[in-house]
Amino acid sequence: MKKTVITLLLLAVPVLSFCGMLKGSQYDAAMKYADSDEAPVIFFDPGTGDAKGYILYADINGDGVNEMIIPYRVRKSLKEIEDKADIYPQVLSVDVVSGEKKFRGLFEVDLAYDHTPKVYLTTRKLSTGELPKVFVMVSDGVKKRDLKLVLMYNSYDKADKKREQKVFETDKMPFELILYQFDQTEPTITEFDINYEQNYGKFYIRPLDGPDKSVKVSDEAMEKFENELKKTRNDIFFESGE
Repeated sequence: MKKTVITLLLLAVPVLSFCGMLKGSQYDAAMKYADSDEAPVIFFDPGTGDAKGYILYADINGDGVNEMIIPYRVRKSLKEIEDKADIYPQVLSVDVVSGEKKFRGLFEVDLAYDHTPKVYLTTRKLSTGELPKVFVMVSDGVKKRDLKLVLMYNSYDKADKKREQKVFETDKMPFELILYQFDQTEPTITEFDINYEQNYGKFYIRPLDGPDKSVKVSDEAMEKFENELKKTRNDIFFESGE
């Protein structure tokens, strides 16, 4: 995230070009579809920390054409906050543009702060026979000293309408590990709880029905996952939480 002057100047060129591209194309497109109370925000890759843009392009309704998935911040008015005794000054809304039609609030996350949120966004197909899901991670600001991120998902698949719980909580890890699938017949999400001072962490394998349940996996599948985990964060010792 965070040697010579010539090197710095050379590196600055692609960075400026990338920012110009965002402002000139993705930013303008996101603004085109923004409601009057919405402002687009850039989303990031939690694994690399790279800024990915204002728009995620993916076919999430199965029609063979990419939709535009756009995260927006929505600041609430002072009157709205006072009238409802609301503790959340803004909302993160993930909207979808299909064709020329915009659908607001595929899901929304209340945010307990007023600065620009750092958003992590992706789409994944976790199981055969279901449409891809949209996943978002963001700090809701409720636990100010905590590094935990709220993790939510939604999709156009009818199976997700039957799933009761769609809110998870995890420390920041790559989507490849959070959305690692142990069994294609039972899609899961893996939550992480890390103590960085002790270089120690636990992971919890949850079904998509909710974080209050657990999933049993085979020893072979667990070993494969732990090997992938070591490749990514060999500075932290992880154990299964349940």
